[in-house]
Amino acid sequence: MKKIFFLSLTLALSVSLFAQEKKNVEFSEGTHDYGTVVQGAENGRIRTVFKFKNISASPIVITDARASCGCTTPNVEKNKLIAPGEYGEIPVTYDSNRVGSFNKQITVTFGIGSETFQELLYIKGVVNAKPEAQPTAALVK
Repeated sequence: MKKIFFLSLTLALSVSLFAQEKKNVEFSEGTHDYGTVVQGAENGRIRTVFKFKNISASPIVITDARASCGCTTPNVEKNKLIAPGEYGEIPVTYDSNRVGSFNKQITVTFGIGSETFQELLYIKGVVNAKPEAQPTAALVK
C-alpha cells in the first residue's frame, strides 16, 4: 500500500513539474489601467508602454503583436534581437474618441530559436464623453 501511495505521489509531482511553463520574459505590468479619461484625450490616442526583460538564456525577438480590436494598436519593432538580460518595450495606443469602458487584449508572439511563445497583455479604462461647449450669450447693446 505504501508503495502505491509513494508511486502515485511521485507521478503527480512529475506531471505537475512538466505542466509548468518556463517563463522567458518578465513584464513590469501585465495590465495597464488608464483610469478615466475624457473623450479625445491626448489628441485621440492615449498611450502606454509595456516593458519587459528577457529572462531566458537565449536571445528572443518579437515576431508579432495583435490587439483584440482595431481601436487598440501595438507598435513593435519586429524581429529586433533582445539578448538575455536585456529589456524591450511594447508601445500601445488606444482610440480615446470611443466613449465608454474598455478592456482590450494584446497578444504578443515571441520567437526564441525555432520555438515561439505568446504573452497576453491588457489595457482597460473608461472614456467619458467630452462636455459639450456651452453657448455663449450674445452681448446686448
